[in-house]
Amino acid sequence: MKKRGKRGPLTAKQIAWYSSPRLKEIGRQGVAKINAEAHLRPRCGARRRSDGEPCLNHPMQNGRCRFHGGATPSGDDWHRTRWPDGKSPVAEKKLHSKLKTLDIRRRDREKRVASMTPEERARHEKRRSELKPGRVGERQMRRKLKADAAYLASLGDRPERLPSPEALRLQKEIAELDAAAARLRAEIAAARTETDMGVFG
Repeated sequence: MKKRGKRGPLTAKQIAWYSSPRLKEIGRQGVAKINAEAHLRPRCGARRRSDGEPCLNHPMQNGRCRFHGGATPSGDDWHRTRWPDGKSPVAEKKLHSKLKTLDIRRRDREKRVASMTPEERARHEKRRSELKPGRVGERQMRRKLKADAAYLASLGDRPERLPSPEALRLQKEIAELDAAAARLRAEIAAARTETDMGVFG
């Protein structure tokens, strides 16, 4: 039976290359290099559920591994269900697995909601009614406006901060300079008045 690649049966030259010791040595060197530099690459860092320690898996593009949110959809349609590609040879198997996962999540969600107290249920329903997925930019702007509003509201609750000794010293110097400038302006104005009146008034 001939070996097949992605584009059809392999040629004799390809088979010889794949089974050559040189290719195996290149693979061993690559694995050794990856293992030697593994401690330099960033880690996921999420807290493991098993022991509470930081996760040491390598992260994906968003900084988390595939077990801790790294494979979470992103973009404007992040909240929509991702269905498998119908052209895949295992599309039917993936579809059944996806439907099973969605059903498990639905039952878990219903169980959590049923175990809530009336106050928790009210907060849950309020959050669901206020949650608007929208586009990424719109959600970021809403979060920024909310954070700015909370910061401005917290400013009114803060006690008035007393000035530092350095600030008091600077304020005193500024007041003295303002008084000296006012005296100089008054003297200049008096001198101009005497000059305009002349010797005989």
